[in-house]
Amino acid sequence: MMDKTTSVLWKRIDCNEGLGHTAFFKTHEGFEIHSTEICSRGNKTWSSQFKVELDNDWNFGSLYGRSVNKSKIQELTLSRSNEGVWHKNGKRASHLDGCLTIDIVCVPFTNTLALRSIPVSSEEATQVSVAWIK
Repeated sequence: MMDKTTSVLWKRIDCNEGLGHTAFFKTHEGFEIHSTEICSRGNKTWSSQFKVELDNDWNFGSLYGRSVNKSKIQELTLSRSNEGVWHKNGKRASHLDGCLTIDIVCVPFTNTLALRSIPVSSEEATQVSVAWIK
């Protein structure tokens, strides 16, 4: 069962025309986030959809993403185990070892995932390794 907790819609200012929408759902296991971006810049148009699963402590678990433009469709799956083992499209992704979470370039909410991993009491500069998705 999922309870809708928050839904946000915004106008993108980095495109000629663009909208973003993210909906957060609470599940028994944690959170499920669905996000859609639609953009137009010059003669280029594209859309992207993402589903992100987090545990109750907001730790990254998995991502399914799909991007569509006039010439191609791209799909991506990423997952991270509790032990920090990453998989990309079903194959081991050791180059992501050390990353705690993801940051999707076109989805603002994913910035909060890295921020939530920094202790609240931290007053010093902190680096967080993330899997950056463009």
